Order: sequence, then structure tokens, then C-alpha cells
Amino acid sequence: KIINLLLFIVFLATLSSCSINNKEISVFYYDENDIFLNQLSQKLTKNLSSKYKITNYYANKSQVKQNLQVDEVLHKSSLVLMNMVDRLASGAVVEKCKKENIPIIFFNREPLLEDLVDYDNCYYVGPDPDKQGKLQVLCAANIFGSPSSLNPKYDLNHDNKIQFVLLKGEQGHQDAERRTQSCLSNIKQMGYDVELISIGVCNWNRTEAYNLLWSQYNQTLKDVELILANNDEMAIGAATFLNEKKASPTDSIIPVIGVDATDAGIEAVNNKLLASTIINEKFIYIDSKIYGSDGEN
Repeated sequence: KIINLLLFIVFLATLSSCSINNKEISVFYYDENDIFLNQLSQKLTKNLSSKYKITNYYANKSQVKQNLQVDEVLHKSSLVLMNMVDRLASGAVVEKCKKENIPIIFFNREPLLEDLVDYDNCYYVGPDPDKQGKLQVLCAANIFGSPSSLNPKYDLNHDNKIQFVLLKGEQGHQDAERRTQSCLSNIKQMGYDVELISIGVCNWNRTEAYNLLWSQYNQTLKDVELILANNDEMAIGAATFLNEKKASPTDSIIPVIGVDATDAGIEAVNNKLLASTIINEKFIYIDSKIYGSDGEN
């Protein structure tokens, strides 16, 4: 869905651009090891490469490196697709594109609103993190049942309270913060008696999530009954540890719920490793107006 919306915004941007004749699109990614962005990159390149020359640039989580990449290639770009390392640095990139009259489309990492509205040819494509958090809680509610009488299969200590862990993608990341807060607020609004055991920052990474569970399980996390993760990779890492921890196949299952519906995430759901995942839905800002649609479970 994000691919379709990116293609739509590319079409809008090229219509309004005076420099699109060279048909060279520069795509900047914050990191080359992000699984969701790797899948997005493959699909985006496949869909655009027949009409445009697509060049991908990876910043390895360095805003300084990304700034240098922009400076080096902006002069030959007819359109910029930008996945920022640091959303607070988006204003400088907008100013550079505005000066050269080059359209810019931010995606996946939302820039500040004042940076978006400062340039008519500036757009953002990304998910609705509040809705994603709510959908994760709805999945959990489907598993645990009524707040007044939790399913004993999952209420492991039978206290009619859900002990849960939140795995946050990145400290300060807009989507990570909002998904996390949405999970917290919605699970309480639905009437569940909950105990938040821990919020762990795992930087969208499967190995970091696995290691977090490994290092803390026997101390602070041993009573966990539910894990909500900001993305599928962290969910898979946590679920893999829990699966290895089981003494036998008949041991109780601790539901782990992710976000993104990556290929690996969907496979993990089909293999019963994850309880569910949330499709990374569509949402657009155009000229400071918001367009979008509901997500899917």
C-alpha cells in the first residue's frame, strides 16, 4: 500500500516539476539493514525502473553521511525520495530541494509539519501509528477475551490481569513513540487490568529483541503474558527466545504481536511463532492536508 501511494505521489511530483526530464530519482534510506525498508526498496525499484533511473543511497544510521550524500547527488536528481536518519534534520534537506526546485517525498520517517508546509513540492507518505497500536491491542483482546474474565490459557497466573512487555523500535522515533503510547492507552481504555513489566528499546532489530529477553527473562520478564512489538523483526526475536525457552511443545504460549506484515512476519504468523502482525497501512500528507484509509488486521 505504501508503494502504491509513493508511486501516486511520484506521479504528482513529476507533473509539477520542471526538472523531471532527466528522469533520475535519488532514494535515500537511513539504513540498509532494515528488513521492512529492504522489501519496500525492492518493490519501489521494480515499479519505477522502467521509466526512471533509480539510485539508492544508504546512510548507515548517520545523519552526517546522509547530508553528504544529498549534497553530492542533488544536482543530478529530478526527484528525491527521503527516509531520514533524524527527522529533526529534515528542514535543511527541504531547503536544499526548494532552492533547486526539486520535488521531495519523505517516507516512513515523518518530518516536522513545519518543514512539510514550507515547500509546495514536499510530501510525506507513511503509516498511521496510532491506528497500528490500536489494532495490536484489538488482536490481544481477541486472544485474551473479556476484561472481566480472561482466557485462562493465556492468563498464566490466573490473576485476571495481563502482564505485558512493550518492545519499542527506537527512542524518539515518531512512529515508535506513537505506536507505544497507542498500545498503552488503548489496552486500558478497553477495560483490561494490566501490568506493564517493561518497555525495551530494541532499535527495530531481531537480535536485540532476542538478547533483551535472554538477559532479563529470569529476572524482570519471567511473568510476561503478552508482548507487543513496534515491528515484526523485534516480535520475531522475542518470540524465538520464548519458543526456545519452552520445556515442551505443550507449554503455554505467550502471544507476541508485531507490525509491518513483512514476508518474515507473515511467515511467522503462519508458523504460529507470532500471534499476529499489523499491515503497515497507507497515510499521506499533501499540502498539509491529510489523506488516508483505515488499516487492516
